[in-house]
Amino acid sequence: MRAEDINIVTAQVDPYLTKTIVKKSLDRESGAMRNVERSVIVDDGMLPGNDPMMTGSQIATAQLLRDIPGNNAQDAYWMEYGRRIHQSFLDDAPLGIRCDSCTALAFYLLRHNGCSGSISVIEQAKGNANGHWFLLVGSPTDAPIGFPDTFPRGSFVVDLWGVGVKRQRGESTSITSVFDPSSCVYSCGDNSLKRKINHAGATTVPSTAAFVTSTTVAGCIGDKSRSGKLKALDTKLDEYHAGTATLDDLAAAFTAWIGKKDKRQGDEIDSIRNADGQMAALRQQLRWLGKAV
Repeated sequence: MRAEDINIVTAQVDPYLTKTIVKKSLDRESGAMRNVERSVIVDDGMLPGNDPMMTGSQIATAQLLRDIPGNNAQDAYWMEYGRRIHQSFLDDAPLGIRCDSCTALAFYLLRHNGCSGSISVIEQAKGNANGHWFLLVGSPTDAPIGFPDTFPRGSFVVDLWGVGVKRQRGESTSITSVFDPSSCVYSCGDNSLKRKINHAGATTVPSTAAFVTSTTVAGCIGDKSRSGKLKALDTKLDEYHAGTATLDDLAAAFTAWIGKKDKRQGDEIDSIRNADGQMAALRQQLRWLGKAV
């Protein structure tokens, strides 16, 4: 499922890396105006304020946002913002898209095309000032995140604007806006990160601490509350996030625990550890990562 989510980015979002728009520009040698083909992704971190892409995108975005209800702290706002941008291109009325527009567009395209992973809109510094926006897919909401690459293993970043401007500056030849493993592409000086909103969906596996907390049974004390197979699974979760165990290793530890005391009842898990669906959730997380267990 994770692979399918990345394919949605490749098929639906990445084509915007090469879309263009025609703008009038002054030919300084002849003094005449001429048509110039420009990338639709606006490098508002580098272009002068009077550049046609800057002025045109500012006006077009203001018009597009005029009657969208809510604000950027709401899921529906990003969805509608992205839908309107995409519709403009479908209507053959392209516009210059800045950082927040690129993020909204990617958010809409992922959801509209059936992304199964959770989608977080990440604000880097102050997004609408001198900051940045991008998407993080498949991250638990309680997982720590930080610049440049503190993200849970198995999640991935989608940064259409970041890749687009890096390509224009000659700093990247990437043909995809996916960063896998997750990392930040752009530095704002102040690089604090905050989840602005999160659309629920499948995630990568939890940290060991979160897993132990969710599978600890009331009334059991210390290590005696966890079998050897369960503690081995705890360890593999730690090693997976540290990059010293593979997905296969983690799946094998889960399967070994499942086999202990005949916990499998068809596709159900019969265990007090699964009282609130914790182990079933781990199975689904492994399946989202690409390992059927």
